[in-house]
Amino acid sequence: MTHLLNTLFALAFISVFAAFFATGTAEAQLGDFKIASAGYEYYPNAQAKRTPLNPDGADAAFQIFKASLSVPIPLGEHTIFIPGFRYSMLDIIQDESSLARDQTPVDALHAMLLKAAILHFFNESFGMYAAVSGGIASDLAGDLSTDDLVVSAHLLALWSVLPEFTLGAGIGYDRRTGNVGPLPLVAIDWQPTPVLMLRGVLPESLAFRWRTAQWLTLGLEGALDGERYHLSDRPDVEEVEVAYRVVKLGAGATVHWNPWFHTRLYGGAAVARRFEVFVDDDSRGDLKVEMGPFAGIELSIGPSGWKSVD
Repeated sequence: MTHLLNTLFALAFISVFAAFFATGTAEAQLGDFKIASAGYEYYPNAQAKRTPLNPDGADAAFQIFKASLSVPIPLGEHTIFIPGFRYSMLDIIQDESSLARDQTPVDALHAMLLKAAILHFFNESFGMYAAVSGGIASDLAGDLSTDDLVVSAHLLALWSVLPEFTLGAGIGYDRRTGNVGPLPLVAIDWQPTPVLMLRGVLPESLAFRWRTAQWLTLGLEGALDGERYHLSDRPDVEEVEVAYRVVKLGAGATVHWNPWFHTRLYGGAAVARRFEVFVDDDSRGDLKVEMGPFAGIELSIGPSGWKSVD
């Protein structure tokens, strides 16, 4: 079994790196590629303002569990097909006695999506990335319906200005702001030295990293996470949705146990938070949770993303 796993990892490593780097373009221009990952984030109690949704202004805390799986499949010399799966669970921790009298508490919200992506290189300088994801975003408290179904898409044009510098621009149909609609995207992957890197896809994420040792990377990071969830029918209410969004700024440290296995510890401040409930597309209020700290851990399998250190 160990030999089989090593063989699969080696094949994936060779496929991804050969396809990405043969043209002088790194996979990281679209974010860090991970074959598999699992993570946890905790947002401790933060003060919430008095609103119709939270009349007593009680504190609210959140925790998030995440997992993903991607399998790169080369389709010829210049194209890679990347099917994948992503799951996340947002758990809301709030004193039920503080809620409005007629309000049903929201417990855990789930998002499960299948993804199909294509990365294609037209030549050594230009390429494109296209992805479509579909699945459900719901509290899973009742029977699934078509209202639980969600779709998102991304399209990016890529330009490898230099072997160490790639830019990209495009558009996404995305839900991470809590709204469903177009989202402009700008990608950057710049590694001016073997131990310094600027990488991200704005506004989704951006990180500046320093490889202090072969086994350790330090970084300053920013990220935008969010989703729009459909809730199961409440008494006398049918169409209920929750718009969730958080903007995170902080720092992280990644331990590279070997070129394939990594552990990332990170934390910082959640500076812009949204947890807004809609009934029939009309807002019924936001928890208006104030800025607060957060911390997280992620275990991942995949290339480190550095071009010449491993």
